[in-house]
Amino acid sequence: MKKRTRRFIALLVVACGMVTVAELAVFSHYESLLGGGSVTVSAPPQKTVQSLKNIHPLNQNPALMAVSESTDKFAYVDENNTLHVIDLTTNQDVFTKALNHTAVAITWIGDDSIFVGTEEPAAGGKTLYLSTISVASGQIRLVHAYQGFSSSARFRAITYSPYTNDVYVLIAGNTNSLVYHFDTMSDMSQVSLGGRYVTDEAVTQTTNVLYVQDRANGVPNVLKYSKGTVELVHTNSCLYRVVNDALYFGVLDNQGNVIRIDKDENGQLSVYYTLTAPTSPDKVFVNGDGHILVANGDSLLDEQTHKTIQLPQNSQLSVQANACLAWTKDGTVLVVS
Repeated sequence: MKKRTRRFIALLVVACGMVTVAELAVFSHYESLLGGGSVTVSAPPQKTVQSLKNIHPLNQNPALMAVSESTDKFAYVDENNTLHVIDLTTNQDVFTKALNHTAVAITWIGDDSIFVGTEEPAAGGKTLYLSTISVASGQIRLVHAYQGFSSSARFRAITYSPYTNDVYVLIAGNTNSLVYHFDTMSDMSQVSLGGRYVTDEAVTQTTNVLYVQDRANGVPNVLKYSKGTVELVHTNSCLYRVVNDALYFGVLDNQGNVIRIDKDENGQLSVYYTLTAPTSPDKVFVNGDGHILVANGDSLLDEQTHKTIQLPQNSQLSVQANACLAWTKDGTVLVVS
């Protein structure tokens, strides 16, 4: 099987410039964990429909639930601010870790580690902490502490390319946003996007093209950033996901509903699929096969195969990059990937 480098996980912490001598002692952990800097590429994602019970994310925040790259693990932070990992093949809790600061976002790094965004109040605002947690060992590493942010600021997205080792962190408040980039040497810099208010992001797997969704004059737009240049992909549109190096995004009508899915691959734009009916953007999911799933009431319809997945009654939908989660206040979560 192919191998891919994970040097960035250890290097990110070194790049912060905020590391104590004691913290340096744990850096060798990733060297042994990653077998000298590389790990086996995850198996291709399996298409999953899995029901879980007694899942109560902290503050009912859907950003505290996430599915691993191969879709066989589910992570969430519970009401006691404890991170859990569930093996979806057995429905067993296989990992728990109490967190020191209040969790606000989690994202998997493949199947082995998790980015965790936490926060704590600070004078006049808050401090946001980005860390990594190894599921195998439980080791927590501080990547960076973002200080001096307003009380409304939060981690909106944490995305990475497993083949180029580029990591992008989106922090946004009520009126402004910042995107930070950790490159292959784990040097952190701010991405210059011309002052745009960015609400979402995605990155290609091998070409390090960053896609962002911004909002200008009340209208969402999709743009791409590459080698210092920002280019408009489509106005009145919304991000869905990147599969390999292809972006799938929704094109909206004047009422803000998705009418079709377009694709941007290697700089070539094409119409990918036209929806049967205009649909709210938060009711549309693009799976790893490129199938378009649309929620209608308590069901999720694959528009290409016409197969229907029954959703829990009165569930809320959280459409994520690699999974669609239907969750209820009584703790039921249906994972669709």
